[in-house]
Amino acid sequence: MFNFKKLLALALALLTVAAAFSGCKKNNDDKDGTQTAAPTSAPANSGDATELPEWMWTPDPALFILGEDGFFEDQYITANWPAYLEYQSSMASNCAQYIGYPEGSTKKLAFSYTPDEGGEFETEIACMDFESYQQFMTEQMNLYYYLEEFSFIKIDGHRALRAVFNYNPPDEPEHYTRVLQYSIDVNGWIMGLCFTTQLPEFPEECFTCINTIHFKDGY
Repeated sequence: MFNFKKLLALALALLTVAAAFSGCKKNNDDKDGTQTAAPTSAPANSGDATELPEWMWTPDPALFILGEDGFFEDQYITANWPAYLEYQSSMASNCAQYIGYPEGSTKKLAFSYTPDEGGEFETEIACMDFESYQQFMTEQMNLYYYLEEFSFIKIDGHRALRAVFNYNPPDEPEHYTRVLQYSIDVNGWIMGLCFTTQLPEFPEECFTCINTIHFKDGY
């Protein structure tokens, strides 16, 4: 399903949020009555993490806990993510996953953050247009991803791709999900941000929080 040699940030983002919307019958009851797999976290240098390059090892999970008003800071950026998001896991990789419930909603919002220092924005993102990206999604990700929006924007002075697509498998309306993706050019590599939900529209904070991103000196 996933091609980790291309668009790793997106592939990891979709992989981490998939369990939240897959209908798995494990451990945790969702607020709306469905069940999802329990989140997991792997240490940076154990298990299958040792088979990954060092830049993909899982950092200390404490680094991803959000502060007041959703404040987030790492070596690259400061930002304010939606404050109701709670850190779930970072897998055996550098992809952090959050899940929360927008105000008044029983449908959850998943968010993933992936600094993909092994990615190449110019050759993996900048060369794409709507048609080629749809082809990539269908052939390399999943047959049932449908691209709705595709544009290049600026985020704190950095080039970025903004894409909206949905996962809509036939005869499985309960698995319909919407994905909002940002892929940012950071010194040539790719920072991936991905919101996923089964709400009919993305909460406004998914868009406004992007305006709070500020890159630190050197990035």
